[in-house]
Amino acid sequence: MTAIAIDGPAGAGKSTIARRAAKEIGYVYVDTGALYRAIGLFMLNQGVDTADGEAVCPLLKQAQVALTFQDGEQKVILCGKDVSKEIRTAEVSMAASNVSAIPQVREFLFDLQKKIARQNNVVMDGRDIGTVVLPNAQVKIFLTASPEERAKRRYEEMAAKGEKVDYNEVLKDLKIRDYNDSNRAVAPLIPAEDAVIIDTTGNTLEKSVEQLISVIRNGLEISENDKLMKRTPLYSFGKIFCQWLIQLFIPYQVNNNENMPQKGRVIICCNHVSISDPVRLAFTQRRQIYFMSKAELFENKPLGLLLRMLGAFPVQRGKGDKQAINKAKKLLNDEQVLGLFIEGTRSKDGNLLQPKAGAVMIAYNYHAPILPCCITAKDGGVPKIFHKCIISYGKLIQPEELGIVDGTGSEYRSACRLVMDKIAALREQDIKAFQNQ
Repeated sequence: MTAIAIDGPAGAGKSTIARRAAKEIGYVYVDTGALYRAIGLFMLNQGVDTADGEAVCPLLKQAQVALTFQDGEQKVILCGKDVSKEIRTAEVSMAASNVSAIPQVREFLFDLQKKIARQNNVVMDGRDIGTVVLPNAQVKIFLTASPEERAKRRYEEMAAKGEKVDYNEVLKDLKIRDYNDSNRAVAPLIPAEDAVIIDTTGNTLEKSVEQLISVIRNGLEISENDKLMKRTPLYSFGKIFCQWLIQLFIPYQVNNNENMPQKGRVIICCNHVSISDPVRLAFTQRRQIYFMSKAELFENKPLGLLLRMLGAFPVQRGKGDKQAINKAKKLLNDEQVLGLFIEGTRSKDGNLLQPKAGAVMIAYNYHAPILPCCITAKDGGVPKIFHKCIISYGKLIQPEELGIVDGTGSEYRSACRLVMDKIAALREQDIKAFQNQ
C-alpha cells in the first residue's frame, strides 16, 4: 500500500488540509492525533493526571480506541461511543499532548496506526508519522506555520463553535504544547530528514491544499503511465481496436466513472444481467478488471484460453473454491482491480437478485474497498443488442464501512444488504434517466 506521512505542530491545519488532499487523490485519511486525544479524554474522564505516566499506564487496557470510516469520514470510537466531537476541546488537546509524551501510550497506539497503513492507501497525519510510525512512507511532509498564525486559526475555529476563548490564552497554550511536543524524550516533533517542509503562514485553505497535493503528486510521480496498471497484451489489443465494435453492438453510457481509484486494490461489485456484462465493464475502465468467472465457461478449451488471456479466472460456485480465493488474494495484494458479480448468477428479467456473501467476505478478509456498480437497461430489463444500457458507478465503500467485526454470518448479510442497497439506488436512478430521455 502507499502511505503519505504528514507531520507538524498543533494548529498547522494538518487535519483539514490532509483530509481534503486525501479525498482528492482517493486515499483514506487518518488523523492519528485523534487517537491521542481519545486517550487524553479517557484519562480525564477517569480523573487521572494526564501527565502522570504511573497513573495513566495501568488504565490503558481499559481504553478501547478504534477508528471507523463512514462515507469516507473518520470517526473516533472510545469504549463503543463516538467521541469525534468531544475530543476537540482545548482541555483534551492539552491532555493529548501530555499522554503522547508517555512511551507506553505511544506503544499502545503504534500497532493500530501501522495496521491501518498496511491495509489502506493512506494520508496519515500526526507528530511522528514520518520519523517513527511510517519511516518508509513514499512521501513525507512537515506542515507548519508561525505560532501566531496557528493560534489565530485555532481561536477562530473555537469561537465559531460558540466557545468562549481568549486569543492570548490560545497562543500561550499552543506554545506550551509546541515545547512539550518538541522536547519530549520519546518521538519528539521534528521533520523527517527526507520530509518536504510546507509553511502555510498567510495561505488561504485552498492554496494550502493545492500546495500539499502538488507535493504529493510530485512525490508519487503520478503520471498518466502510472495510472494505467499492467495489462495482458490481448486485453490491451482489444481495448484499442474493438472499442467502436463494442459500442456498435452493445452501446452503453457511463456515469461517475471518476469514482474508480486510479491506483490500489479495489473490488467492483456489480449486478449481472447479460453475458456481455464483463465486456461492457472492461471498456468503461482504463485499468484492467480481472473477473472471477464461473468454471463452466472454461470447460470449452478455446473459450477458456481466451478468457484467461483476457485476465479472467474460474471459480467453482458454491464450493468454497480455495484456488479462486487465492487468485483473488494475489490480485488484490498486487493492487489490481477484481471484478465480481455479487448476485453470483445472471438475472433472467433484469431485476436484482439476492446477493451472495463472497464479495464482502473477500473485501473484509483482504481489506479491499468495494466500488458498487449497476448495469441498467431501458425499463430495468435485460440489455438487448443494439440497445443502449447505462453503467453507473457509486461511491467507494471502505472495508470499515461494511460493519464486519467478527466475521459472523449476520454481519456478512448486513454488509451484502449495504452493497445491494447502493446498487439498487443506482438502478432506480438510471431507470428514471431512461424515462426522461
